[in-house]
Amino acid sequence: MMMRTTFAAFISLATLFITAPSHAQSRGPEDLQRRVYQLESTVYQLSQRLERLEYGAPDQGSRWWICTVKDSTWGTVYQNKAESRLQAAANATNNCIRASMAANCKAQPVCERL
Repeated sequence: MMMRTTFAAFISLATLFITAPSHAQSRGPEDLQRRVYQLESTVYQLSQRLERLEYGAPDQGSRWWICTVKDSTWGTVYQNKAESRLQAAANATNNCIRASMAANCKAQPVCERL
């Protein structure tokens, strides 16, 4: 997680300097400090949001997740809705597995916020 955040910060910082107009680059150290602070703040907020999404915690928007698992043997689609992304994914996978012993359920459910 930390490595992904560090990499994202590096890419964002590089993009900031590449796309900055030349007159903005010559404003001095105060402008640079302000821009770096804004960038660090944005990266921190995005990393916090990513962490909430990865661990299934509520985020802005709808509080419901819907996850879909497809049985690649029969083509049947199983869905489940829950407040946690992890719970919805687990339930959809369990529904697929319980439906048939011959089911070949995808390992990674596809989830989206309702």
